[in-house]
Amino acid sequence: MADQIYYQFPIELIKGVFNDSKKKQEFLNEILYYSIFAFSEELKNKNEYEENDIQRFNASAKLLNVSLGNLENAYRIGETKYYEHSGNKCLVNLNNDIFWQFYKEEKSDFDWRCLIAFLAIKSIIGRKKYTKTNNTFLLSRMAGFSATNEDHGIKLTRYQLDKIKTELQLNWHIVYHGRNTRGFFVGINISLEDLMLDSETKKKSNREKALREQKNILYMKTMEKLKKI
Repeated sequence: MADQIYYQFPIELIKGVFNDSKKKQEFLNEILYYSIFAFSEELKNKNEYEENDIQRFNASAKLLNVSLGNLENAYRIGETKYYEHSGNKCLVNLNNDIFWQFYKEEKSDFDWRCLIAFLAIKSIIGRKKYTKTNNTFLLSRMAGFSATNEDHGIKLTRYQLDKIKTELQLNWHIVYHGRNTRGFFVGINISLEDLMLDSETKKKSNREKALREQKNILYMKTMEKLKKI
């Protein structure tokens, strides 16, 4: 195993956490048990650890440095959530350091809002270094939806959302750039300078393409008018 362990899970597990209709401890347990079960299925498919399913689940937990108090309950939750979300392809991962901080320590509501936004942004970026998105899509992912949903149910003022974005840039290694553009660019594992350069280059290229297309349309219209003269 790599030194840094990540727990991967479908973004849909986050539904209800922001508005407290789903208990935060329940959410964390589902992340953990889903990840262990998914890992045990990988081992099963590779014909590794040829125990029965629950023994393989326990072996997978140990490989992820997790000690399970109630093995049967953890297995039941992990199996249930794994198959409930088997068709959901929007996955996100959370490193075990952050996970256990939230699991073991008392966190403020603002800390939780930042965690949810962090996971939403990570799910949007996926395997890329950065991407362009907008507030509606971000809030939809924070509500646990894979696609944009105007009825996401996340109630935040512009000030509150900006405060979360600022905190993510200062302490969560999120890189953000949103000047003179609809939406914003956001990245991880990229410098702010590189993000600005890439995004501004892309914006310039898109403007030039739009200008060429506009000129081409006007040229065709002009030629049609000339045919009638």
